[in-house]
Amino acid sequence: MPPLTIHLTDDEAFVLSDWIYELQQSKEPLSDEAVWPALYAIDGPFHTASPLIFAPDYRGRLAAAQARMIAGEPGPGGPGLLVRLSGDEAVVLAHWLRESSPPPQVPVGKLLAAIEAHGVAGTDLPAARRRLLATMGRNEDGIMFEDVPGHRPACAATRDRSS
Repeated sequence: MPPLTIHLTDDEAFVLSDWIYELQQSKEPLSDEAVWPALYAIDGPFHTASPLIFAPDYRGRLAAAQARMIAGEPGPGGPGLLVRLSGDEAVVLAHWLRESSPPPQVPVGKLLAAIEAHGVAGTDLPAARRRLLATMGRNEDGIMFEDVPGHRPACAATRDRSS
């Protein structure tokens, strides 16, 4: 699956960013750790582009954005946010969103619709998960490579550093 770009409104990006923050703070692990790269791909651009995370009235603005989204009202305008997901991130995110139960005010429907319209059907979820977990230094079971008995890094420089 090729990379995907999704345009989020300012309200959608704000609400998603807060939800991702809550996931990061939770003591409960996600049902699929491979979803983190996709969540970071959504959250990272928001943090670099929006001053809202530092607003003194953050909670009030968040509640207003959630209320507008639930009511189907347009937000205050603004440029919105372009989120770029790799094919693997999109596949894993779509699968995880279908299986999880995000709060109703989180705009996951738009993400799912955009990913599915882009062509998730027929993609290899296990392969996408393996590739994303590998970028996180984990095996397909989510275990850090260095914690796997007998693991030997493929790169000579990494082998030398870990010896």
